[in-house]
Amino acid sequence: MTELLPRPVRLLLGATSTGVGERRLRESASGKVVLVTGASSGVGEATARRLAGAGATVLLVARRVERLEELRDHIENGGGTAFVHPCDLADVDQAGRLADEVLDQHGRVDVVVSNAGVSIRRWISETYDRFRDIEKTINVNYLGPARLLLGLLDAMREQGSGHIVSVATIGVDFPPLRWSAYIASKAAFETWLAGVAPEIRADGVTTTSVHLQLVRSPMLGPFRMWSYLPGMSSDEAAAIVARAIVQRPRTIAPMWARVGRAVTGIAQAPLEVAMAQYVRRTNPDSKRRRAQAPAPASVTAALGQPGRLLDAALSGFETVVSAGVVRPVRPDRIARAVLALRAFGATPAAAAAAGVQLYGDRVAVIDELGSLTFNELDRCARAMASALHAEFGLGSDDRVAIMCRCRCLPPRLRSGAAQHRLLRETARRCARARGRNCCRP
Repeated sequence: MTELLPRPVRLLLGATSTGVGERRLRESASGKVVLVTGASSGVGEATARRLAGAGATVLLVARRVERLEELRDHIENGGGTAFVHPCDLADVDQAGRLADEVLDQHGRVDVVVSNAGVSIRRWISETYDRFRDIEKTINVNYLGPARLLLGLLDAMREQGSGHIVSVATIGVDFPPLRWSAYIASKAAFETWLAGVAPEIRADGVTTTSVHLQLVRSPMLGPFRMWSYLPGMSSDEAAAIVARAIVQRPRTIAPMWARVGRAVTGIAQAPLEVAMAQYVRRTNPDSKRRRAQAPAPASVTAALGQPGRLLDAALSGFETVVSAGVVRPVRPDRIARAVLALRAFGATPAAAAAAGVQLYGDRVAVIDELGSLTFNELDRCARAMASALHAEFGLGSDDRVAIMCRCRCLPPRLRSGAAQHRLLRETARRCARARGRNCCRP
């Protein structure tokens, strides 16, 4: 569903970010040697294509040799230059050897795009006997990239220039449930790079951390929940990486994430309690424990009265949702409702305009003559405004006063054409009867 959202709406929602033009990218990347890890698919592949098209010599790094060779052939067929350097960053020693190999063959590296990553989405109870998965995640997301950079940084500092782009996720700002190993390893590399940044900046090497929103790439996994969230394509994510290379900001992240980070820090305890209540209802392991021990759960018991109140509130919310009183609203409709509120301000017209976008087929007005939906109310209002403009020349800056003593107007005007016609007839009838236009504002 959300793939159909136009780009301006996704920008407004913070689901994607702006990129950079081809001319500026070519000025910054042409003739440079750029190493891209995780280049076999997704954001890494799209970034390699984009940089090669801008004139950079791209060094392709990943485990899957056949995918890298296909990408190299595609780039060379398009007139670009690319080299394949197979490496499994889960093997830290192999990452160190890769740095030596790259410097021996190419002499230098101007830009490093650290994009390689592996993700695990599991409850912690599903990981008790799978520590090897956590260890591999840490190696690929943190130790391997750090070892590679340690092998390249001395040469970059000697040449007095260079740039490192760390491609991470906004999860490092808002740690989500079930992604603890992935987020922890990515955040560890981000923290390490932030500590290194001032030292290497003194020698001309800059760093950028890109906190990407939801990217629809093979790494995302076949989870149905992602289809209901607005996101971006791999090409859009590659455009953000290109912007990092051109502009070299310290961090690229959506504004709502920067603001939300502070709010989350202040309200960490209540948010954690709310998530704990969610876990109690969704985690199979927690549900099993509750079934075996029907006594009050430890979270609620430990929190006392606030915990019980929160539990009751969440239960009530679940009841309201299941009854259909509250239902999900498409993000594009929310965006249009926000735009309507900004256009009309805090007025009844703004509420009606927002209602059209959110609940068009629901009843908006009920009186002794019947009911009108938000769509019908909107059509009547637009027809009335059109009639006022055509008959009296009123515009958006004019004001209209209504005196309800005048009984010339019919109580219900169903169609726009009839409303326009009856308004003009009413104005003329009033003018003839009283010698003036009583309906003119």
